[in-house]
Amino acid sequence: MASLMQQTWTLAVDVFRLGVWLVLLTAVFVTLERLFTLRPQKIFRRQFLTDLGYFFLSSLLPSVLLSLPLAVVAWAVHQVVPPPCTQPSLPRRSGCASP
Repeated sequence: MASLMQQTWTLAVDVFRLGVWLVLLTAVFVTLERLFTLRPQKIFRRQFLTDLGYFFLSSLLPSVLLSLPLAVVAWAVHQVVPPPCTQPSLPRRSGCASP
């Protein structure tokens, strides 16, 4: 249960971070577009919601899609590394690199 709360909190922080970046980038680029426009265009056009969806999905989806393969790789590496190297409570042995 604690892991689920941790993941939910991490996702909420990521969404908040993306929202802040969206506001900052919007402020910069809308100002530049208004000052140096070539073709006048509305800010809130018909595809605005699609643009928002792409912005959030392109930032959040890779971490969601890569989490399972990276977990499998981490598990496989953990199985290959000798136990004295992965358990900090045991003294280090000759097969492990010293910190």
